Amino acid sequence: MLDKFKKEITYCTFCPKMCRFACPVAEALDSETLIPSGKLTLLYLLQDKALEINKEMVEVFYKCTTCMACRTYCKHEIEVPQVLEAARALAVREGVTLERVDNLIQVMESSLNPYGEDLKDKLKKIVPERLLNKDTEILYFPGCTAINYYPEDITDTIRILERLKVKFSVYSGESLSASQRLQAGGEASMCCGFLAKTLGYLDTFEIFKEKNIKLLTKYKTIISGCPECIYALKREYRLRAEVLHITQFLEKFLTKPLFPNPQKLNYKIIYHDPCYLGRYLGVYEEPRELL
Repeated sequence: MLDKFKKEITYCTFCPKMCRFACPVAEALDSETLIPSGKLTLLYLLQDKALEINKEMVEVFYKCTTCMACRTYCKHEIEVPQVLEAARALAVREGVTLERVDNLIQVMESSLNPYGEDLKDKLKKIVPERLLNKDTEILYFPGCTAINYYPEDITDTIRILERLKVKFSVYSGESLSASQRLQAGGEASMCCGFLAKTLGYLDTFEIFKEKNIKLLTKYKTIISGCPECIYALKREYRLRAEVLHITQFLEKFLTKPLFPNPQKLNYKIIYHDPCYLGRYLGVYEEPRELL
């Protein structure tokens, strides 16, 4: 499982460690072990059979936010999060897992989202029923985090899309027909399941992936405000549909005024580039163009 990352592990072990101060986890916890090269040195020793995998080592594998800030300073452009994801998957396969992570995965498998909430019920309170899974070419995929924590983002997105007279529907397993539920192998998930993959639970991720792919293939364009969902649908699901972040989709409408009498804001706005939108997907200009 780690063999395909042999070059990355070797380079990272013996490099001058320019990424040392780029890792937010290592900076916060003030640990040399937790710098990117420190983590991959453990993997080098594991591959070299100088160490055996154990829970203390696995704890280190999970001390990575997958932000990929380290790659910015890496001469070899090594993607440390992908290597650590493989290390986590190895730990899961070997049965050397952490209880808190196991518990989270059990929640994901039982409720089809990491929050253990009834997201279908929550979504019905946010989105008008007329928009749920209707027959359209464009689908808005809110994602589990927006449904659970940021319902205002969903209502604002819907308001903008309707102002632009976009014909779209909102993804929700609640509105599936009996045949669609059967096709998806039960209720569909409104979560992309990508968290399970980053944690190394590949089989769990496949459950989400298979359920969603069967129901997403009919759409020509899928939009979402969640960078992780966009990454999962685009890079992991490899859908035939055009998968766009909401800023990419809205940029196409810049010539159309959203508001009849726009007013200049008298305060400053700070925009934070989401890690998966910027470093993983390379989307930087569209959000700035909209602002």
